[in-house]
Amino acid sequence: MQLTGTARTDWDPAAAAILPGAQRVVEFTVTSVVEIAHASPLRWSAPQLSRSNPPVALTC
Repeated sequence: MQLTGTARTDWDPAAAAILPGAQRVVEFTVTSVVEIAHASPLRWSAPQLSRSNPPVALTC
């Protein structure tokens, strides 16, 4: 998806205070949206363990 628009940085600390961890707030106004079908198809596979990790020894 491609978004076109304008961005504005809000430098007011009060605006950022309502968002935990934020220092600034950027407001983005969308003027155009382009959907690109199959641009990034999701590919999933079963996870594989890294051979760099040693086996875990269970102790009781």
